[in-house]
Amino acid sequence: RWTLALGQVQRLQPGCGGRWLVAQQGRLWLTRTGGGAAREADVWLRGGERLWLAPGSDWLVEGGAPGSAFV
Repeated sequence: RWTLALGQVQRLQPGCGGRWLVAQQGRLWLTRTGGGAAREADVWLRGGERLWLAPGSDWLVEGGAPGSAFV
């Protein structure tokens, strides 16, 4: 479990197997880094929502509210 303060940023690289990112509380702002066709729009998650992070992808996750947490 990771907890982010408002505006705090964490880089995530799910590796070759990919993984689910689950927002446990608060809000999270996710941006897939890199370019080309793999780039997707920004995503906002609220507590209880989840997003599949594809194998080999690279993401920045920012706390969108105080005490935002994810696993």
